Amino acid sequence: IVVLDRSAFGLLAPMIQPAFSLSNTEIGTVTGILAITWALSSFGLARAADLTGRSKLLLVMGTVVFSIASISSGLAIGFLTLLAARALMGMAEGGVPPISTHIVISEVAPERRGLAIGMLSTIGLFAIPLLGPLVIVGIGTLWGWRHAFWIAGGPGLVMALLMWWLVR
Repeated sequence: IVVLDRSAFGLLAPMIQPAFSLSNTEIGTVTGILAITWALSSFGLARAADLTGRSKLLLVMGTVVFSIASISSGLAIGFLTLLAARALMGMAEGGVPPISTHIVISEVAPERRGLAIGMLSTIGLFAIPLLGPLVIVGIGTLWGWRHAFWIAGGPGLVMALLMWWLVR
């Protein structure tokens, strides 16, 4: 779910650029701010999980915040609000992959751990990136880029509830 929205801006940029009269530099800046905040967050949130032992809480909170940031991307009124929404998204999303891996390692029996990590990696790194462009661009084409962000944020909220309920 994280990867679905992470790629959304790049896929929707041709629709967003004329709406806000964005330059190519501004498109690159929005893309870059997500990458920078994602990278910093991957270290920061993973370290916070190590220090506090609250991996589940941090994973659920990160998922809720990135969903809200996705929805906020669709509510943007210009370059600065779009930049802020994508920066918030990176701060929330960056910790999700390492914390997810930590939880799998902690909760899955050693004899099934390789399969579990493989499934986590395969779904996140291959399946969603293959399906994401079809879904995001399809929604953007049918209903507009704003709706694509709103719809991309919805599954994260559902996943946060499921994680809160199902993850030990």
